[in-house]
Amino acid sequence: SGVVYDSAIEQLLKNQSEVSVIVTLKANISSNHSSSIKNPTERAQWLEDIRRQVAETQAKVIPFLSESEFKLDYAFKLIPSFSGNITKEGLNKLINRSDVKRIELVKKTYASHSESVPLINATQVWSLGYTGKDQTICVIDTGVNTTHPDLQGKILAEKCYCSYIKLKVSERK
Repeated sequence: SGVVYDSAIEQLLKNQSEVSVIVTLKANISSNHSSSIKNPTERAQWLEDIRRQVAETQAKVIPFLSESEFKLDYAFKLIPSFSGNITKEGLNKLINRSDVKRIELVKKTYASHSESVPLINATQVWSLGYTGKDQTICVIDTGVNTTHPDLQGKILAEKCYCSYIKLKVSERK
């Protein structure tokens, strides 16, 4: 098949029932409108064109998988991709589709204080007596586990600026 996918997905599926992936679809997405921020009306029309074409592309593939083969997390709005947990059966179905470009394993990454502290000059700030005690902070991140015990009772508000939609199971065919 012409689908590029990480062989680690197959390896993990030997020992796990499902793994987290991002599926990117083949699509020729375009618009006759300008994406320039100088013309808000044109840009809005361009965005609508892109969103519509991405949704149409996703609608050809997402319903092809049953809930037992793929548990959808997100269907992105501006790129022809979606993410979720895939089983071996779901992987086998997707790698044989001509409209699937790539399947990537979602890998967890962890920051190390030995790397991050020097990057943000925290040691210098701490040496001046600043500790952050009694301060409210804003974290802009790609994701946070709001159920983590260290964060309980500490999150005042949250806002998602992501470009994705969540499909309901009832929207599958």
